[in-house]
Amino acid sequence: MRNERKTAIVGIAVLLTAVVGLSLLGALAKRQTESGAYDLPLTPAPLAEDAMQGISLEDWTVDEGFSSNLPLVILDTGDERPPISMEQEKDGTFRPIPGVEPYRAGTLRVIDTGDVNTLHDKASYVSDVRLKRRGNSSMLYEKAQYLVKLVTESGQDNELDLMGMGAESEWVLNGSMADKSMMRNYLSYRMASAFMPYTPDSRYCEVLYYEDGQYHYEGVYLLIESIKQGPERVDISEAKSSDQFPSYIVRRDRAAEDEIILDTWATAGPSKEARLGLIYPTQKNATPEAIEYVTEDLSRIEKVLYSDDPEVSATYSRYIDVDSFVDYFLFNEFFGSYDAGKNSTYMYKELGGKLHMGPVWDLDGALDNYAAEPLEWEVTAFQTQPWFDRLSMDDNFLDKLERRYAELRRGPLSDKTLYETVDGIAAYLGSAVEREWTRWGHIYTTFNRYSMQSDGGLVRNTSEFRQEVYRIKTSISRHAEAIGPYLDVLEKSAEMNTDASLYTPLALLLAILVFAVPAYYASRK
Repeated sequence: MRNERKTAIVGIAVLLTAVVGLSLLGALAKRQTESGAYDLPLTPAPLAEDAMQGISLEDWTVDEGFSSNLPLVILDTGDERPPISMEQEKDGTFRPIPGVEPYRAGTLRVIDTGDVNTLHDKASYVSDVRLKRRGNSSMLYEKAQYLVKLVTESGQDNELDLMGMGAESEWVLNGSMADKSMMRNYLSYRMASAFMPYTPDSRYCEVLYYEDGQYHYEGVYLLIESIKQGPERVDISEAKSSDQFPSYIVRRDRAAEDEIILDTWATAGPSKEARLGLIYPTQKNATPEAIEYVTEDLSRIEKVLYSDDPEVSATYSRYIDVDSFVDYFLFNEFFGSYDAGKNSTYMYKELGGKLHMGPVWDLDGALDNYAAEPLEWEVTAFQTQPWFDRLSMDDNFLDKLERRYAELRRGPLSDKTLYETVDGIAAYLGSAVEREWTRWGHIYTTFNRYSMQSDGGLVRNTSEFRQEVYRIKTSISRHAEAIGPYLDVLEKSAEMNTDASLYTPLALLLAILVFAVPAYYASRK
């Protein structure tokens, strides 16, 4: 960490702060955190004598003898499940299959007694639903993931406080077969919730599908909040048609049916493949004026970040909440989530505020789980992602990364927190681990989705749950130790320094105080 930052202009800024008592800076620096499902302790579950009791190993039907320490989510869409509705084009992109209706109507029941749950127990929540398979490549997995929309009998949104995560109508049932640990999303969300605002709440559950008069065991899932505007999700102001400059949420990802693709400045230049889509205001409610404003607002930020004029690019902190970009960088780098930045990347802006990065989303492929190549633990990579490739040229931004990372490593991102959380999740899942691996082990143990082994010989294609847990701990703790030193390496190659520009307004204010105040008193005399 550099101590030579104590320059004359910083000294002036500190003096000015003392003179005028800018306590507002402390308020602006305050970081939001949330309470929710992650405040609850992970109580270890007693292991059942027979984890598979009540489940047929021949056809996976479930009888009245089944029980679980996890909440039960029971889906029923008659005798027809939601179909595969996406197909991959030759260029690798996924498109909706023409003529295929993705949703199926049905019901959802949740049994959550707070203790052992059985089919005899009364449902805690019941609702009509519209259900569809979700994902792109993951849509083709045998174990389906679902987007759940709770509706009333008349088809209106039905907001329910499922499992204590806040009342909403839209939820995700995530059970990615790409993550045989079943914990990459939950682990990262739980750790992120300590310092990153609006981190999606999630709860483990076991899913049963009711069809043909029988229950069918689907496996362990996470019920997750979807990312959308609302008091229980991303709590920004509701966008009104009369707002000239509304609050908004955008997403950088593959094309999706629920967004408006924005033609921003960078998509025609330095970030051709990193397009942004508007998801709030929604397709239904976004006015042409709102779309134009968001497009121009994001284009302004892109032009500043990618400007060849150092005086222009140094002004980026006027438009973005830098602290949120710092935390987003460090979170994704810590967990080795290199799909973020280009995909599954959300940003939001409050009415009249700065653009914030987040919330975090979708870490199935993180923690050394990217199929194409292993995690290069000794270096960082997030500085190559869109926008961050420019921010990482700034010595001041890199210094913020170093300082913040040192702070996080003493708390939310410490090895102790990582190990305790991983072990806590494994103990909490209890016998559900055996049920999941019995149900889907034929895929987990035979399909090698990796082309390589990690550096140092750490086997990536594990064949047991405990091996996968060990791999998560080892790969991430080793990478976490290397991040700090490598940030220092990046800082030495920085191409600009925005320190002076940050303090220039304060220096000007000091000059006004130094000269204008005495002149005022002189005139009074």
